[in-house]
Amino acid sequence: HEIYFGRLNADGANLGGGKRITHDPSSSYAPDLVWTGSGYGLAWQDDRDGAWAIWFARVDAAGNKIGSDIRVSDTGGNSWNPSLVWTGTEYGVSWREERDGNWEIYFARLDTMGQRIGAALRVTNDAASSRIPSTAWTGTEYGIAWYDNRDGNNEIYFTRISAAGAKIGGDVRVTSNGGSSAVPRLAWTGTEYGLTWYDNSHGNFEIFFARIASAGAKIGTDMRLTTDSALSEYPEIAWNGRGFVIVWQDYRDGNAEVYAATMRCCEDRDFDGYTVCEGDTNDGDPDSYPGADELCDGTDNNADGVIDETCDGICDSESEWGADRQLTT
Repeated sequence: HEIYFGRLNADGANLGGGKRITHDPSSSYAPDLVWTGSGYGLAWQDDRDGAWAIWFARVDAAGNKIGSDIRVSDTGGNSWNPSLVWTGTEYGVSWREERDGNWEIYFARLDTMGQRIGAALRVTNDAASSRIPSTAWTGTEYGIAWYDNRDGNNEIYFTRISAAGAKIGGDVRVTSNGGSSAVPRLAWTGTEYGLTWYDNSHGNFEIFFARIASAGAKIGTDMRLTTDSALSEYPEIAWNGRGFVIVWQDYRDGNAEVYAATMRCCEDRDFDGYTVCEGDTNDGDPDSYPGADELCDGTDNNADGVIDETCDGICDSESEWGADRQLTT
């Protein structure tokens, strides 16, 4: 197994085929790719040194590898499942590692060349196994989500890491379900996190979603996205500036297929192109929206906050979040 890289245009068409990134006799798995503004950073796991370790490489905008592979994790135990982010000046990467006798979450900062900055930080410290982290950058700090079984079954946990690579506070338990909650994926909106995972509390694995405040507290309750009798698993999440896009693997049609859902916190009730989440303070009037001419008629026509007689732009209930979600494609 080797890592390959390919580029797609805006319509999803392949630009020039795949390029081979790794060239070693071991197996390379679990790649995670980020864009820096001028090129890519790539992290993955392989066992070329006799044990599984986290590796890093740079790739230019055309998909050509720059320089050699750089080992990120230390020796002493297997390291799996890297999660890589770019801050604008450096990389942050988390992974799970078993050097401590059980699986724990580790984190490290990398400079622009991919060299590690200081020692790796041990994020978790409990007797249970902590697995498959997801890392997000807020602009000032990192958020990391993972799952572990410290409380008797698999639950999702969250913690914060400073820009300097120090842990902020303790671990926050996000889920409290009777089933197994696994493989969280995290995205930052600019004001809060969106978190998705899969959970078998309802008899089979389904996709769930929750909002997480910047300090780590859950906002509202868990939202179930899928409701079919088949297995739904391995979600990914991204914020597009107006809502979340979530994709996952699903067997509802008899074999594994990829499904997607879009989630916006409120529907556009007056069809003017803006929701309350996007600053439309009067979503019952199609002539009132951000950027509209102010008519001085007792209504906040241009949505500048001078008059705000409806929603404050923050969605406080599941019904608001769920009003405009698409569950299948």
